[in-house]
Amino acid sequence: SGVVARLTGISGASTELHEQTGYSSPVVSGGRVYIGVANHCDNPIQKGRVVSVRLADGVVDTAFSFCAAGACTDNSRGGGVWSSVAAFGDGLYVTTGNSRTAASEPSPNHGLSMLRLNAATGAIVWKFQPVPFALDADPDWSAGPNVMLASCGQLSVSTMKDGWTHAIDANSGARRWTFPEATIPFTTADGTVHMDTRFMRPGAAWGDVFITTGGGLTTTTNLDANYKRLHAINACAAATDRIRWIVDVPGASSSAYALGPPTVTRGVVYVGTNQGRLVAIADPSIHPAAGWRCTNPDVNTASCVGAGFSLVPDPAVLANVSLSGGMAYNEPAIAQGRVFVSTDAGNVYMLKP
Repeated sequence: SGVVARLTGISGASTELHEQTGYSSPVVSGGRVYIGVANHCDNPIQKGRVVSVRLADGVVDTAFSFCAAGACTDNSRGGGVWSSVAAFGDGLYVTTGNSRTAASEPSPNHGLSMLRLNAATGAIVWKFQPVPFALDADPDWSAGPNVMLASCGQLSVSTMKDGWTHAIDANSGARRWTFPEATIPFTTADGTVHMDTRFMRPGAAWGDVFITTGGGLTTTTNLDANYKRLHAINACAAATDRIRWIVDVPGASSSAYALGPPTVTRGVVYVGTNQGRLVAIADPSIHPAAGWRCTNPDVNTASCVGAGFSLVPDPAVLANVSLSGGMAYNEPAIAQGRVFVSTDAGNVYMLKP
């Protein structure tokens, strides 16, 4: 019993609550179900929260409390939890949305952050906030964190809506790296822009490799060109070797929401597209790459090294399957040697990998 998300009116008045959980899949861990709360149509924007429900009886656990803007009992707004919570051990990992809904900054302000929470109480163990309130132009952190058990330690990794990817030590909260490289936190003097761009899909982890739809080296020069592009990132390598491979996914347009979230197993990446395709891409360690390309995709291969960049593999596409109608925006699922994918036309497909 208890209410997880509250709807108290429909007029859009600032006193009304328009909460929803539609962007946050529940996660079960340690006898609890955790789910994030965000806004319904920003009408008006709500206070981001994480709610814990006891698995045994379905009762909301009032001993657990996390709110992203101000105190849980005040009228501050912002910091919606637009993605699923990640649970590992006794920690919860969460990303939050924008909090610049008024002239003054809420206190405390946990918007535009990646956080580790205590799974029993919701207390903040650590917080990473790369974009300060002054630069908040609605770059909601819509992609939830991936907890990676990498060879260099346990990492919490995610791509923000502005195109930057951040890797945080999941235990200490120390930043391991940002891709592309940047001085964090961003400042008003560094010339970066953090707006409502569409890098909103969670990535996939395979060993020390993180696969994501992100801005890459053209984040500050040609950001939108990366909507149909996957970067594989070496999570434990030196910054000079951060990019493992880059691929422009076939069967996807260059518009926002071109790709769904990727899934990876045994070095094969599966991703759905907005043109109704399921594409399988092979890591070069398991299948020869199709060729080479520049780490800066706007520079041609012949000019790459001379321009100060490096060549990386353009991985092989193993399959490009038409799903005959509908956009494949959801994450493919892998079970019992099969790949399952759905489309917004209402179809579910089972395919052999």
